[in-house]
Amino acid sequence: MIKLLVDILLIVINTIYQDRPYPRFYVLETVARVPYFSYLSILHLYETLGFWRRADWLKVDFAESSNKLHHLLIMESLEGSQFWGDRILARTTALLYYWIIVALYLVSPGSAYHFMELVENDAYNSYQKFLTEYETELKLEPGPANLPQNQTLVTRNLRTGTTW
Repeated sequence: MIKLLVDILLIVINTIYQDRPYPRFYVLETVARVPYFSYLSILHLYETLGFWRRADWLKVDFAESSNKLHHLLIMESLEGSQFWGDRILARTTALLYYWIIVALYLVSPGSAYHFMELVENDAYNSYQKFLTEYETELKLEPGPANLPQNQTLVTRNLRTGTTW
């Protein structure tokens, strides 16, 4: 069932965005952020109900969500979201995906993670294929303006100033 849902999502995206890589990546990045929001919702629900309190899990989720935000900002700066239809498709898909993942997290956290893993794997493979196919052209272009100059794997908590 999980694979079928992901396959449907990818068939739609691959068909619509066959020759438009940046809008395709914009849609993928918009959708790829959703599991982190869904997971955070469930973590807050469990915390509110007193099931457990795991600050370390929240930190990881914030770091991963921040990473996805940077990916989305880069796709926007490359004009991946220029057409209103792309924005509507991305947001509508993300909204549907959010509720599917929330329900899956409640019923079967492993299945929700597997769903996310399948989408992430497709995004990774898409980027690799694109980078290989357009390597020469991409090396000649300047990077996106909003790409951090000294990108690191360290994420800073904007509220406390701590890093992890």
